[in-house]
Amino acid sequence: MLCNMRLGRLQACAIKGISYLFLSILPYCKDTMKPLSPTSWAAQSMTGLLMFPLLPVEASTGNPSLAPAPPMGFNNWARFECGLNETLFTETARAMRKRGLPDVGYDRLTLDDCWMLYDRVPHAPRPLDSHVAKVYRIALPGSYTKTTPTGMVFNTPSSFCMTASTDSITFEKCNASDSQVWHVTATGDGTKLTLSPLSDTSVCLAAGDGVSLAQCQGGIDTAWDHYISGHLRSSSGNCLTQTKDKASIEECVIDSVGQIFGLPSGFHLVKGGLGLD
Repeated sequence: MLCNMRLGRLQACAIKGISYLFLSILPYCKDTMKPLSPTSWAAQSMTGLLMFPLLPVEASTGNPSLAPAPPMGFNNWARFECGLNETLFTETARAMRKRGLPDVGYDRLTLDDCWMLYDRVPHAPRPLDSHVAKVYRIALPGSYTKTTPTGMVFNTPSSFCMTASTDSITFEKCNASDSQVWHVTATGDGTKLTLSPLSDTSVCLAAGDGVSLAQCQGGIDTAWDHYISGHLRSSSGNCLTQTKDKASIEECVIDSVGQIFGLPSGFHLVKGGLGLD
């Protein structure tokens, strides 16, 4: 992982062939994001982070003081502290466009949360309703109106993303394709959710004898909750599990690395008229 560009508080990094751009949102957050060493992301807090999944770019070996990106799936324990909103997001997108970032391949934007180490509570459920409401994702250039809660489902230890195929679920390297971005619907008090891929929003993640895609009819086999420390638990009480590139439903085990997932979060902004051009 090498950083190759810095624009004020903007930083771009290349990670495993995918580039990311980060922006500190100081006016909206309690603390100031500090450049961290690769080993200190888990030991120090950071706030106001913007993550841009970008086109691959050639990384430079330049300034070693630039902060590295956190590992994929780092927002598994994310909590929102900074009151991020769509106005802040669209203003940031306009600023990106004025800087000419889309012209050099920086064409996707995710507004992430304010992440604090002291908010990480082991083996505690996460409040889904608040988590799926305050992250935004956009493609540039273009203009957008409709927002729907979305996000990539990371297996935190492996950094692979849940991927929808025609009738099955696999885990692959994260590339932010529509088959890896999931529309999230929180139900009731936010303790249940359904997930459908943007590649086909008529089907949902379903659990039965295995993991599959099924028609989204609000059935019990398509209802999930975020259980213990990042587990996605089905209505049967068993958990989504990654084994290599395969998905299955297994008994929930607290320390199982194949069962720890970043909670789906984000907004996909559909083409419309926010006037970002």
